[in-house]
Amino acid sequence: MRRPWLPAAWVAIVLAGAAEALAAPFYVEGHAHRSAEAAESELQALEAAEPGLRGARVVRRYAPSEGWRYLVHVDDIMDATSLKRVQARYPGAGIAVAIDVETGLEVSLSKAAPQTGPVPDAAAPKGKWWSFGARATKPAREPSAKPSSEAGSAGLLQAAVAAHGGIDGGRAALVRADHIRFRYRRTLVRAGVAITAEHLWIRSGGDRRLDVRIVEGEGADSTSVVRGTTEAWVQTGGQLTERPAAKATELIDQFGPLEMMAYPLGFAVDIETAGAWRGLTVAPGQAGPVTELRPAMPTRGLTAVGLLREGGQVAYVEMTQPNGLYRFEYSDYRDLGGGVVLPYKTRLSRDGAVVEEMTVLDCDIAATVPSTTFDRP
Repeated sequence: MRRPWLPAAWVAIVLAGAAEALAAPFYVEGHAHRSAEAAESELQALEAAEPGLRGARVVRRYAPSEGWRYLVHVDDIMDATSLKRVQARYPGAGIAVAIDVETGLEVSLSKAAPQTGPVPDAAAPKGKWWSFGARATKPAREPSAKPSSEAGSAGLLQAAVAAHGGIDGGRAALVRADHIRFRYRRTLVRAGVAITAEHLWIRSGGDRRLDVRIVEGEGADSTSVVRGTTEAWVQTGGQLTERPAAKATELIDQFGPLEMMAYPLGFAVDIETAGAWRGLTVAPGQAGPVTELRPAMPTRGLTAVGLLREGGQVAYVEMTQPNGLYRFEYSDYRDLGGGVVLPYKTRLSRDGAVVEEMTVLDCDIAATVPSTTFDRP
């Protein structure tokens, strides 16, 4: 079974969606795990307990102050009987939330009937996940035709899917690549203090290396290396310290292209499958290089999307959260082949103040990596 990761970068941009056809009556999500392996194990156990189960996959989300979390999301639960059966066979801690797609209300698992109040951010049942929106809900009455602005936005979004490498996107190409060299400069602003560092991330088979050089601000240069599954170390200030290989691999990979570029790499999948992108309309009275799309009734979550008129890629995304308005800006897109389309410049701001900037200096997905790259100093 193909299990695409629903992407996310600096904040959680995980959008559990439905196809253009009417959605199934229910979807459910399990409790969060700290590791993808734990969630994948739960998914395999669920599929073994419920043969023929459709729409089950692992999704990744970011919990503020906690970090990345992984959970099992199941679409296409067609009726209350199937919902109860999935509930009974859900492994681990069981289902964290079940949603009636037609009403958008949480389902009481003891009765498999909607509760009386709406669920805040259905894709984020406890208000913990940062998310643009939940799965698309089925309207009570289908309109006879889409408004022209909505129909126009649908065409723009489909063009954006192609502009970002197609529905399969570039993530799979990066996962398959045996040799990658990824170099970038990143600036973080915390409490008014900026730190800029240049990163060089290299993967060759099962070996990894990360060099961090401080350009501006306080900090120490470092080199981290993993060789295979048994050797890992970090060198800082001339001192070399051994590290557990598995943990070091996890930490180094957080600075690689799959993590740092997770959201742009997943734009095509998000646009194609996510409920938050449904119903966007072209904002009136526009000119310039960007076409802006907005939801008809903006609420907390996705509030604006800008698409480049030339190229069709996402220029910016805005979302409203309880702690502020976040804006993600992307520019200088480059097609690296194999569906890998990356913005070489990224900026994140909160309430108008820039909190993070990143510039890709080089990304080679067929790099020549000398064997000495991973040698001990």
